[in-house]
Amino acid sequence: MGKTVFAAELVRRFNEDRKGTVIAVVFFKFNDSSSQDPALLLKSIVYQIVQAFPSIAIDFLNVLNHKSETSIEGIFDEYLMMALNLVASKMPTTKHLIVLDALDECGLQDSMDRKSLLMLFQNKFRELPGGVKLFVTGRLEERYRSCTS
Repeated sequence: MGKTVFAAELVRRFNEDRKGTVIAVVFFKFNDSSSQDPALLLKSIVYQIVQAFPSIAIDFLNVLNHKSETSIEGIFDEYLMMALNLVASKMPTTKHLIVLDALDECGLQDSMDRKSLLMLFQNKFRELPGGVKLFVTGRLEERYRSCTS
């Protein structure tokens, strides 16, 4: 079974389990330029979260109107964490899952974008609220091994 099939099956099974919610899914493609920009990736995840939980949309938009972050660290801190904290506060006992498939296809192979995204995962994703889990698939390339341990 390939990694994309595995990720899709995980999403299907998680959705069948009424104890949790898949709040964002990203399937990267090496030939899709929109899936190669880490800032767009984070914004896509935020968008999917707000779409999945309309009850947080107004709170989120009120804060969003006063911010204009463009760095991936800023987008993570100001937008993604805010959306996740709003979801966690409204549904504190529910498990929430974010799935990123084929992360090795995000950004150009030797780009700083991919390296900075991996460093962001290493440093920031430990800050996710309690019920939020991240599932990532991708080829573990030797030069990025230190970012994933």
